[in-house]
Amino acid sequence: MEISLYEPIEGVTARQFRDSLMAAKGPVTVAINSGGGNVTDGMAMFNALRMYKGHTVARIDGIAASMATIVALGARRVVMADNGWWMIHNPWGVFVGESEDLRKKADMMEKIGKAMLDTYVAKTGLPESKIKAMMDAETWLTAEEAKEKGFIDEIYPAEGQALAMAPGCGSLVEKFTRTPESIIASVKKGDTETASEREKRKKEAGILFGHWESSLCGWLPGIVEEFISGSITAEEARKKHLEKLTEDTTPSAGPGAMNMYAGNGNIVGDSVKAALMARSGLADVEKDNRYNGYSLRELARASLVDRGVSGIPGNPLGMVGMAFTHSSSDFGGILADVAHKSLLKGWEDSPETFHAWTKKGTLTDFKVAHRVGMDGFKSLRKVLPGSEYKYASTSDRSEPIALATYGELFSIDRQAIINDDMSALTSIPQQMGAAASRTVGDLVYAVLVANQKMGDKNPLFDAKHSNLINSELDIPGLSAA
Repeated sequence: MEISLYEPIEGVTARQFRDSLMAAKGPVTVAINSGGGNVTDGMAMFNALRMYKGHTVARIDGIAASMATIVALGARRVVMADNGWWMIHNPWGVFVGESEDLRKKADMMEKIGKAMLDTYVAKTGLPESKIKAMMDAETWLTAEEAKEKGFIDEIYPAEGQALAMAPGCGSLVEKFTRTPESIIASVKKGDTETASEREKRKKEAGILFGHWESSLCGWLPGIVEEFISGSITAEEARKKHLEKLTEDTTPSAGPGAMNMYAGNGNIVGDSVKAALMARSGLADVEKDNRYNGYSLRELARASLVDRGVSGIPGNPLGMVGMAFTHSSSDFGGILADVAHKSLLKGWEDSPETFHAWTKKGTLTDFKVAHRVGMDGFKSLRKVLPGSEYKYASTSDRSEPIALATYGELFSIDRQAIINDDMSALTSIPQQMGAAASRTVGDLVYAVLVANQKMGDKNPLFDAKHSNLINSELDIPGLSAA
């Protein structure tokens, strides 16, 4: 599904954006060509994207300026046309009121600016001071510059198409202090060429879908907006609307129904762990898990950001370190749990054979204890009709046993997380689990090979234990042993 943001960000736009996301199933692409707009609406769109469970891509077809850049960073991946522009600056606004009112507004603007700054730092990994300087200066970046600094992930070719500004954004972009002349020129041209076409499509939408802005169908405003922006034809809009109407839905819970999570309240931790387990091959993929496909570094950041932790360091080492140590994050515990399951898998998959002829027991301390073993029964005696059953007897023996500790240490450091080294969670602990199984096997078979003396002062293999074979290895000889 594709959602278009080809206009200023405002209340109606944000509501339509949210409704389209709620109606979406599967991957979503957000096509952006916007000069920004309302800060709180932009934050709402950013949060809606972050909470969407499916894969999301922000595709910047022209300009992403001001709050449009924040919306873009709500997606898991950001791609940009090679002739596009990216602009960041400090939030600004026009306020009316008494001096105390203006002071409160100024404080609010500073907090909003800090939230935007944290979002940019989290995406790029650049120092906070460098991002702040760019915001202070109102910095415009080409696609190459934006990719170099880490704001976007990929550049796609515009195939010779000229940059065109989205309708309605011209006056907004012209208010910026350092707008490139090429953009101002495209704004003036774009506003003239597209305004009348957009109005024409808006009237046509009213004929096709009636009062679509107040429709109870949550997905309809998003479809109509795609049509008005020119992304789809009228026929395609009608088809998409009919497909939504005929989808298998529950009448009492329409498109706007709330998604509930039944669990222990730790949805972030549980989802991060499930994504890691699936990536490690230890569990099936949960199709609705928004963290599927995240790298270890992205999961570390999500463990902080999605729990509302603020003040996250911009550099990767500091961020990962905070994910390990912050009281609100259980990222370190999740990694340890996944590594532990890999270790157990290594133990279980180890081709050792001592399990077939040994028993598992429990010792509560390191003192020497004793295990009592019983001799087996010979073949059962035949009981003739009318005869009575006779009691059989067996003997037992005691051998000393004691606990011993064997082990090695391995660590999952910050560098492994930054490098997305999954072997620290999979192959390394699995190999250690297999090594643990081999260690037990070596100890068990060493008792046999060394023919150690048992509790009766006789070697394990001795005539007194009736476990020596003095004949050939055939059925009669083995039966006599």
